[in-house]
Amino acid sequence: MNSFLVLLSQVSAEVAVATDPDDVGPRQALLLAIHAGVNAPRGHDSRVGWDQFASTLAEADRELQAGLRDPVDLVTANVPPIDPVDENGEPLRTNVVVLTRQLSDLFDAAAVAGQGAPWRQIVWAKVAQCLADAADDLA
Repeated sequence: MNSFLVLLSQVSAEVAVATDPDDVGPRQALLLAIHAGVNAPRGHDSRVGWDQFASTLAEADRELQAGLRDPVDLVTANVPPIDPVDENGEPLRTNVVVLTRQLSDLFDAAAVAGQGAPWRQIVWAKVAQCLADAADDLA
């Protein structure tokens, strides 16, 4: 069993019920997706896609955390090694795209709902667009 993909699945389930994109859970999920983008096993034909994905997500994370007093870091010592497929042959790419789209939906919903300060709504909308673009590029 690939424990990194199990971790992605667990994080994805947590994001599915999250309502505040500034909570630690969604921010950790974004960092986990960035970690996958940076460390995913790459073939010659997939290098550009993963590199662009990781770069776009890192930009979104900088935007998201810039106005917060409590930046979140991913403790990589607690993150299992990454394999390209799980025990059922499901690719890492698919799992990461699903998580990224869920995060995009969460940020977009918060921005549209008008929760939080107006400046955070603008940040969430920008982050949602970056995440949607990154997911589309990697898919």
